[in-house]
Amino acid sequence: MNEKNIVKIVCDELDINQTELAKRLGVSASAVGKWHTREMPKIAEKALEYMLKSYKQEKQLKVLKDFKNILSTIE
Repeated sequence: MNEKNIVKIVCDELDINQTELAKRLGVSASAVGKWHTREMPKIAEKALEYMLKSYKQEKQLKVLKDFKNILSTIE
């Protein structure tokens, strides 16, 4: 995930700013700001990758539930 900064990817995907991301991760906004411009700890990178993966899975699950509801109205 190094072709584009993971902080930017997560913020864009979740439609949040770095301050909100910091709150969700339980770290300071200045720490997230540093990660955006410098190398971040591996654990932070993994946490962001997990957050992004989890968000995408939640979106997929919602689509499937919506589809199931549509199908149930057809039966």
